[in-house]
Amino acid sequence: MDNAANFQSLSKIVNETLVSYNLSQNTVVYLTDNTAYCVKSFTDVLSRVYPQLVWVGCWAHIVDLCGDCWQNHFKLSNKFCSLMKHFFKKKSSAGRKKRWISHLKNNGVRPCLPPTANFTRWTSWLKVTQYHAKMLEFYPAFVAAELDIADAAYLSELQEKLSSSFELLRLHLTFLSEHGEKLISLIEFFEI
Repeated sequence: MDNAANFQSLSKIVNETLVSYNLSQNTVVYLTDNTAYCVKSFTDVLSRVYPQLVWVGCWAHIVDLCGDCWQNHFKLSNKFCSLMKHFFKKKSSAGRKKRWISHLKNNGVRPCLPPTANFTRWTSWLKVTQYHAKMLEFYPAFVAAELDIADAAYLSELQEKLSSSFELLRLHLTFLSEHGEKLISLIEFFEI
């Protein structure tokens, strides 16, 4: 395909493939993502050449678009989750994980480490926000203590978010935690 994907080149490739494999009369579904050139290749070319063809937008891409909307709307929460992932995933964080577990125990909380977001699964990002919503009140003291042990730019940024944006962060994470469960259920339903 050309460097610039467009509906004409895509239509040509699909048509040539269907003809060369003798599938032109047997193909009924055209499954693509939801980009304009994919949809246009169907509406302007392929649906006219193959009237039996039905276009289906890929659910994974639709879910991905929804996930992007959530992350873009909740930029503060997304940045916080990213900083926390870095906080617990650094090579030197084995001691930090032990200290976190101890910190939670000392505060009467059942200790557990945060889940890891997998960006091919939107439910994982939502589950991370749920975890951080539950643990948010325990982070300021813990991050401050960690700054005494190791100084890193991301630790300072994390502390800054926890001090200057704490209430907004709490509001966002609480919203995501409460309403994200519905979205998690829907996403898992469509993944089946």
